[in-house]
Amino acid sequence: MAIVPITTLKTKFETGDRPTQQDFVDLIDTTSYRADSLGGDGNNSVTINGIESPLVFDTIDTTVWRTVKYLLQLSHAGSSSYRSTEINLVFDGTNQNITEYGSVKNNASDVGTISASLSSGTISMTVTPVLTPMTIRYYRTGLKA
Repeated sequence: MAIVPITTLKTKFETGDRPTQQDFVDLIDTTSYRADSLGGDGNNSVTINGIESPLVFDTIDTTVWRTVKYLLQLSHAGSSSYRSTEINLVFDGTNQNITEYGSVKNNASDVGTISASLSSGTISMTVTPVLTPMTIRYYRTGLKA
């Protein structure tokens, strides 16, 4: 596998020259590597609005990922309630282990709770709203299995 800087690849395809077979192989390898790299480091800044019942907001394929970290923001605009928290999750081949830490909220109201469940090699991350409708925004980073 050849990982080539994007600027180098661009010059091979933009100069008007005919790209070689190896240039195409390099393009595919580099693109594939970058997609995996982004998937493991925050290509998942996602916002989901209008949550009124428990919702699976993300899934983790345990054959691909061993450790995943989330930065989450839960909010309820109607009461100006906000909660920020971090979650670390590790899969040991049999069980998922989860810890939540660094949780901060701006008032006494809890906006929602986060849980994880394992089924058939997939970990489902679920948010259960306390105040509805709520919004979740998250960023995921991970280390491969």
